[in-house]
Amino acid sequence: MSDREKNCHVKPVANPARSISLSVLPSPPSATSDASPHAAIKKSKASKWRAFTLIAVHIAMIIHFVQWLRTGVTVSPVEPSESMYALEAGEINAGLIFFAIALTATFFLGRLFCGWGCHIIALQDLCSTIMTKLGVRPKPFRSRLLLWVPLILALYMFVWPTVRREGLQRFVRESTQIAVSQFAGPAFDQGPAAMLRDEAVKYARAPLPLWIGEVRPFPGFRNATVVEDFWSTFPPWYVAIPFIFVCCFVTVYFLGNKGFCTYGCPYGGFFGPIDRISVGRIVVNDNCEGCGHCTAVCTSNVRVHQEVRDFGQVVDPGCMKCLDCVSVCPNNALSFKLGKPAFLVQPRTDQAKAGQSKQSKVRKPDYDLSLLGELAAAFVLLAFFMAFRGAWNAVPMLMAIAMAGCMTFCVWKLTQLFRIPNVRLQNLQLRVKGSLKTAGYIFIAFTLAGIALGGWCGWVRLTQARAELLDHQVVTPEEVVFSPNYSPDPEQKALALQAINLMTRAGNRDDQGYGWALQPGQLTRLGWLAAVAGDLPQAEKFLRRAVQSGNPNEAMVVGYRRVLALQGKSNADFYTAMTDILANRPEADHVRVASAFGLLQQGNRPEFESQLRQVIDRGRKGEEQAQRRAIESLAQIAANAGDEAAFTAVQIKLDALIAKRPSSATLREVRAAFAAGQANWPQATTWLEEAIERAPRNVQYWKQLEQALREQGKDAAARDAGRTADHHARMYATW
Repeated sequence: MSDREKNCHVKPVANPARSISLSVLPSPPSATSDASPHAAIKKSKASKWRAFTLIAVHIAMIIHFVQWLRTGVTVSPVEPSESMYALEAGEINAGLIFFAIALTATFFLGRLFCGWGCHIIALQDLCSTIMTKLGVRPKPFRSRLLLWVPLILALYMFVWPTVRREGLQRFVRESTQIAVSQFAGPAFDQGPAAMLRDEAVKYARAPLPLWIGEVRPFPGFRNATVVEDFWSTFPPWYVAIPFIFVCCFVTVYFLGNKGFCTYGCPYGGFFGPIDRISVGRIVVNDNCEGCGHCTAVCTSNVRVHQEVRDFGQVVDPGCMKCLDCVSVCPNNALSFKLGKPAFLVQPRTDQAKAGQSKQSKVRKPDYDLSLLGELAAAFVLLAFFMAFRGAWNAVPMLMAIAMAGCMTFCVWKLTQLFRIPNVRLQNLQLRVKGSLKTAGYIFIAFTLAGIALGGWCGWVRLTQARAELLDHQVVTPEEVVFSPNYSPDPEQKALALQAINLMTRAGNRDDQGYGWALQPGQLTRLGWLAAVAGDLPQAEKFLRRAVQSGNPNEAMVVGYRRVLALQGKSNADFYTAMTDILANRPEADHVRVASAFGLLQQGNRPEFESQLRQVIDRGRKGEEQAQRRAIESLAQIAANAGDEAAFTAVQIKLDALIAKRPSSATLREVRAAFAAGQANWPQATTWLEEAIERAPRNVQYWKQLEQALREQGKDAAARDAGRTADHHARMYATW
């Protein structure tokens, strides 16, 4: 039990009937002060300006969103999380630029961006204001170990993908290739040596460990500041609203002011350490009288009066530079200036030098957890995080960490209810003198329900992980499975059936499971596993469900057709199925293209062309690869019929579609093919260069550019393009 917990015990009064009135001696105000030491804390002027700034941020976000709805094309999301796509896919977007500027600004200004520009902090402060008006002053949850969570999340989001791709995966690939090369030569052609060689080759061809995963090589940087699918990286509204509620309101109640920033924000994982070396500081002069007004108004849980006394400035990296402390100081003792970074500042008082000594006049609050409790809390947080992340196929990472943080707090508070006679939760008295109150019973029920929910989600996620682990071991080649006389390998069949059993058990009632609905990608994988096991009817059912749900890609449609063909079913059966699915999923472009070819087989060319034109006319909302196939098919039909007018009409539609999809490399490559077919090589070169600008490491584009340049007699430029194509081809070959 901590000292603070001991002090919470109600001590008996020696003589409750007697009271003593103590007179208060007046204290003269300081010559430099505009108020007495006991004057009321004045309102912060900075808070009004900060509120205005944060409201302006939200207005700008709304304008950005509305502009995209009206035009269909806009600047990519100005969100730091977008930086991940620059590191993984080479997309230089507005989020990356903004994050880089914010990190640089933090070096000069401290965490000013957090306090004055973050929409999540704005909503957390709004929650704090509402709670304060209702008589609830959020008390911070103080933990040593959990303070590292934001940095760990930041490294996971922004560093781990590059380390995995450029470090671990490359090392594993190259080391296995070197190992296999040692088994070359006649000595390994027969006997035990040949068996050893075969095992080495089998190991080299096996998938990488699941925790590393399969990662494509870095495609090179490209400009992605303008996008069409603005909302594609954000959750749908029915997830976004609970996300905001949990991260901005629930965390404040349980974890205190800016609780999400303290224990869950990955961007703060970088901003905090940079603040330690920042030259922008809250500093104090000799006018300070230690009145504590600054600490009272701080919404970042910083002991401002103590830090400026002990260090001459605020050194806590949790300081968001809201400047409320500067504004309310009655003596104008605080100011924001460029100064010495926090990591270079030495303590200037005996209390600070000695740490939190018992003799210290003003001590920092105790941490809420013992060292053993910290380890237990970290384990509980990790368990809840792994359980909630991806739950219901919807919960994003940041929402999961917020939910996990709140549940960790609740579990800790639940243990207090059974150890301490007096327990409070903000303004609620849960237990008094060992007796549970109504609020205590409600809290216990709430916490147990949360634990049960986390346990269920954890079981589903663990079952899915076990299924994926077994699926990862199914390595039968696709060409073998889809061969006419395929007979399943007993070991591979057993693995596939076990994976199917676990995956369906994690599904909902439709699959006789106890979890949530399976996603189209999972259904596609189940179809593949059923095919590996030799159960083609079951594979057909899984693949049909995959095609019916959501907006299926071309691979799903092709896989479904192959499974039907292996069962001896005709093309007519496939086209009939596509037509049935299209009736319920009119936005399924790949299904519409497949259905259109069924019409062509029936000799209905006008309806065939009409269906393909519908795919093209969907513009930005359509599937790009389906639109490409529709354009190429219409052009091929027109060319075969010698219909020049129809061919020109297709080209006009393509140009209009390119105008609607300015970031598309695929459509520009198709347009280059049109120009090449008309022997317009300069125009083909222009279109290919635009395609390469959007996909700089596409080997096929470089090879086509080489041909276009040679046709124009530009041999030197053609050789350069060819060398670039070979370079990228070699790079991909090593992966």
